[in-house]
Amino acid sequence: MGHNRVFSSDRIRRPEAMVLLLIVIVTTFSLAGCWSGNEQASGPKVEGDPVGTVGAHEHGVIRMGLAVDGQRMSLNLEIPAATVFGFEHDPETEEEIGVVSEAMETLRTRVGEVIAVSPELACELEDVEVVSSPEVDEGHSHSEDEDAHSEVGVAVSWFCAQSVEGTNANLRLGSLWPDAELVDLTVITSMGQAAGRVAADASFSF
Repeated sequence: MGHNRVFSSDRIRRPEAMVLLLIVIVTTFSLAGCWSGNEQASGPKVEGDPVGTVGAHEHGVIRMGLAVDGQRMSLNLEIPAATVFGFEHDPETEEEIGVVSEAMETLRTRVGEVIAVSPELACELEDVEVVSSPEVDEGHSHSEDEDAHSEVGVAVSWFCAQSVEGTNANLRLGSLWPDAELVDLTVITSMGQAAGRVAADASFSF
């Protein structure tokens, strides 16, 4: 606040050297702030509530783990089957089989849309692997446990022209799954890690 009075006063009584010193100090701090934000990122940031118990099944909560290794970004995604298909059990009718087949095809082709990063990073989808999903076999379910296939697991990777570390990003899970509400998000980079329970369209930084 004091600096503003010095520069705006009509009667500056301080020596000219002092004014120049103040200019240097202000400029130095401004540059330091810019350098800190772009070149010396303090690590990933996820603003949200504490995440749930690891491995515990919670209705409507998606678990999402992001890891950055140089120019490669990897995602492990666990989505409740009810969020993807509208039911948790293995499909038992022709209609349910059709729902699962269509939803899985959408997942494979569009899962790369669940994260939005800066176009300048030029991230290209590299690989999509479905780790777990309901069993579908000629309309008959082989599951004896209603919760045996209650989640869909997917592993995704991108390769970027530049590392995403220190940049901002947004979740876009609602574009694939409108019923998605909460996400247990964990982000790991070379600068550290952060985690939180956030909304399906939350912002965060790497």
